[in-house]
Amino acid sequence: ETSEKTPQVEISRSPGINCPECATRLVVSIQHLISLEPVVCPSCGLELEIDEQKSRGALDSLRKLQSGLNQAAKVRQESQL
Repeated sequence: ETSEKTPQVEISRSPGINCPECATRLVVSIQHLISLEPVVCPSCGLELEIDEQKSRGALDSLRKLQSGLNQAAKVRQESQL
């Protein structure tokens, strides 16, 4: 059994993560995360993939959040007509 190193997480007010290889700030949208597309660092080319199995709960929560944001935007748009 291999033990995976737990990545260090920094709390930040700006969305995204720091590249674990070169520390470049990677801005990642909710939509990008739930699409399960890899995040590629523009500086060093490191490709980060989401482990769908381990992230199932977080992905479900993000999908619900995105759905709520979409509904709020639709209501806002309709109220301006």
